[in-house]
Amino acid sequence: MNRNAAAAATAKSQHGTTHYRQTRVLVVDDQPVNREIVKGLLAVCEVEADLATNGQEAVERLKEAGPQAYDLVLMDVQMPVLDGLAATRAVRELPGFDRLPIIAITAHTMAHEIQRAITAGMSDHLGKPFDRTRFYAMLERWIPTEKQFCPIDHPPVTAATTGGLPALDGVDTVAGLALVLGDEARYRHWLMSFIHDGPASLAQARQALAAGDRDAAAIAIHTLKGRSGMLGMTALQTLAARLEATIEASTDEPEAQHKLEQAVETMCSQIRATIGEAPSAPAPASGPGTPITPDDCNRSTTA
Repeated sequence: MNRNAAAAATAKSQHGTTHYRQTRVLVVDDQPVNREIVKGLLAVCEVEADLATNGQEAVERLKEAGPQAYDLVLMDVQMPVLDGLAATRAVRELPGFDRLPIIAITAHTMAHEIQRAITAGMSDHLGKPFDRTRFYAMLERWIPTEKQFCPIDHPPVTAATTGGLPALDGVDTVAGLALVLGDEARYRHWLMSFIHDGPASLAQARQALAAGDRDAAAIAIHTLKGRSGMLGMTALQTLAARLEATIEASTDEPEAQHKLEQAVETMCSQIRATIGEAPSAPAPASGPGTPITPDDCNRSTTA
């Protein structure tokens, strides 16, 4: 190992987050908040992100671009049109795509669910909600080392850095804000969007259960579980997970459904009272800031 590489390795161990060059990732998720969060996390380390909203779109994008176009695919599992498992199987059948890393990013975190993802051809698994430390560690594990050139330091988001964000019962605002890299405007936007999105998922589940479609009901609650988890709504996420499990097990769910509906109503009331009504358009995503160049890295690691 040469002097520069040794210094970079030492700095990486101290700071923990790596910068990348000429790296392109395909993000596949049907939920706008998830796509924006992941895109923002990638932008910080200068990784180019392309977005797809379902598995079929991802397969078509990869087939058209070719096996060398992307360094990594971040794939949700439960999506409309074509889910992540079926999409991964389809990608693996394409010539030259046998080695492309495909990472499951999903709220399905039980051992048999992880194994099902691996069996479908996925390379790794990152459960939702995730923190940025685990997210960046996953990137470092799968993006080629020759594209990793400089460690960057991201100060942690703490209770002292949440600015004027009000406290919300049952919400870990520090964790939620950290996923949008401390951008309070973006986090407020997605909290306010929950006023519409949370009840909408419940309505979809109720309609599906009334029609006897338990699969559709489970998908709706799974969406609610993932959304609440990514926003730091830990208590609500737990209730959604319980209802999802009862639906999938084909057992009676009135009590679990009632508790979740009450929790969503309370959460929406809290957000409405402390933050405001839901916005009409997404807040602009923050940029990655001043790019770090290889020269910057050499100056910092060889001094």
